[in-house]
Formats: sequence, structure tokens, C-alpha cells
Amino acid sequence: MDLGGSPGLSDTIPFNGVSEDDQYALGPAEAFAVKIIDEIPYLEFSRIVGTDDVTIIVEVSEDLKT
Repeated sequence: MDLGGSPGLSDTIPFNGVSEDDQYALGPAEAFAVKIIDEIPYLEFSRIVGTDDVTIIVEVSEDLKT
């Protein structure tokens, strides 16, 4: 990745792994953190720039069924 982008060129990092490989877009598990501030949980994670083949969606469930 070039600072300022690459006008006219692709700076995408192609996905060459399996669909369950979340490290492609998010990096290693150590990059995740859960913090509780004023009794509100916050999920923190980084995203690797250039992983355009992935959409990150955080879902919530109270019973892990719905």
C-alpha cells in the first residue's frame, strides 16, 4: 500500500484462503479486545487495509440461538 493511494492501480490484497479464515481481514486474534466502560461492553478490532473482499458485520444474540 502506498501512502496516498495508488491512483489508477489496485491496492487490494486478494483473498487466497478459505472462507473461515478471519485473519485475512482482521489480523491475529491478539488484535481483538473486549472492554467494559460504564457497564457497556465494547468490542475493539482492527481491519487490515486493502482487504476489500470482506464485509465485517458484528452480530448480537442474548441466547446464541436468535
